[in-house]
Amino acid sequence: MNSNKELIALKEQAMSRKRKVVFDNDGGDVFYYSHDTLPEDLLASRTVPALESGVDTYVYTTGWGFGIGLHESKVGSTLTTKRGIAKDNKTGDFLNEGTDCLRITSDYVKKAGVEFLWGMRMNDTHDAGYDHIHMDGNRFKTENPDYMLGKGIKHGATTAVDYSSEKVRNFAVSYIMDVVDRYAVDGVFLDFFRHPIFFRSNAMGEKATHEETKMMTDFMKNVFEAMNQRRLRDKKYYLIAIRVPDSVDYSLDIGLDLDTWLASGYADLLFVSSYLQLNDWTYSTYVARKYGIPVYPSLDESRVQDTVPRYKRNCLKAYYGRIMNVWSAGCDGVFMFNNSGLQDPYHDVVPNNWFDRESGDFREALKATIKGKEFVNTLSKRYFTSLRGSGRVAGGSLPHYKYINIPILNRQDPIEIPDQSSVDIPITLSDDFEVAAKKGLVPKATFFILVNERPENIKVACNKQFLSYDVIIHQDENVQTSRYLLHGEIPNTIFHRGVNLFTLSGQKQTVHDCWIDLDYPQKTHSSKLSK
Repeated sequence: MNSNKELIALKEQAMSRKRKVVFDNDGGDVFYYSHDTLPEDLLASRTVPALESGVDTYVYTTGWGFGIGLHESKVGSTLTTKRGIAKDNKTGDFLNEGTDCLRITSDYVKKAGVEFLWGMRMNDTHDAGYDHIHMDGNRFKTENPDYMLGKGIKHGATTAVDYSSEKVRNFAVSYIMDVVDRYAVDGVFLDFFRHPIFFRSNAMGEKATHEETKMMTDFMKNVFEAMNQRRLRDKKYYLIAIRVPDSVDYSLDIGLDLDTWLASGYADLLFVSSYLQLNDWTYSTYVARKYGIPVYPSLDESRVQDTVPRYKRNCLKAYYGRIMNVWSAGCDGVFMFNNSGLQDPYHDVVPNNWFDRESGDFREALKATIKGKEFVNTLSKRYFTSLRGSGRVAGGSLPHYKYINIPILNRQDPIEIPDQSSVDIPITLSDDFEVAAKKGLVPKATFFILVNERPENIKVACNKQFLSYDVIIHQDENVQTSRYLLHGEIPNTIFHRGVNLFTLSGQKQTVHDCWIDLDYPQKTHSSKLSK
């Protein structure tokens, strides 16, 4: 068998695996949550709960700054500092025991029969903050300061490396292959969205040049060819997964030529989005089907600025609405990153301020996701006009606002109702109400619309049917003035699966938010159903 045929056969076998739910650990366990240097202590916070929930693929990210990570690299440096927020970092302690978090976790996950991908943030810049503790011991950046973007840039972090440097690109390839050569992995997860500044052009607010884009394509080609050598050597198809923006145009303008990458087969799994979403998920499905690659939207936590709207989004009800939208769009599965903003029993609520104590646990969310669309269909949910708003990119990026093609309603991006006029506000519901009705379940639908001025004569219609509502004063700790929350029931003869259109009229007004709660009752049996 020639090498091409062998690679094709190996790939077919690897790609036949089920990947409905993918979970990214994000590497925080050894840094924050390990109280001892026992493997079971390391695994207890995220790995064991995720595997017990039944995830198909487990991603473990150890890179917390380009050139340095939480595993024992033979190419880069290892982050062993205990300074500042790293006071509980057990990386060095495990090294003294002759092991590290990556080896312990990969061995455990593989023995459990779960697919394991090692994750690398392609230009992580956490070292620009947190008192620069992530820079401690980073030989690559210390010895090559000229390869960092440095002061005077408009976007991104000064500690980001410039991928126009051949030395940077070659180092990244070697760093990746060192993991493939020395650890039990099924592939690599290359995260181009944390943090997506790769060239000085972007850092100065300009699109990546043709030359810069070609450099990054050549880099991916080098990763692909180096991986093929390992695939043939080990008779094992190591997967290459990528996380990129959910926009071919925006990706290209930051130097990532997705069309060329996917057409050339440089990636096997496509993960899209991060703290912002640029298109409806059907867009990503279209791109993925065009190139015959599975696609997984990344359901990171919402980072809208106001506390209460953020809590409303980072909870189980909203998560269930999100995954229904993913499934309805035809995507191949769900990708949970940062616990999708849900509660982590090992992570205190106060420092991250993502969720309140009633939000629900990420483990419960994983279990429901594993059970699938039919199960989630009749769980209570929350759907928003916009879950992320215009979004923000961690670490900074080329401005993305003009690439957004979906609603972004929130207080930072409000909708104005002109005097003597009206506005339409869409919300997509992805529940299959016909299937639910066959089970005797009809949800109670309640709409919520947050406005700035006191409602006087404002009229609310859904799908051209006027609705009655009550008003309560809404106060958020991040906002100086009170606002008004309109809420009322939507008769089940009015709402439907797909896009539902609210029309607001009758008063000059500023709209800050809009969502629908679907609350399913316990299933009741009529005498006919009971027979």
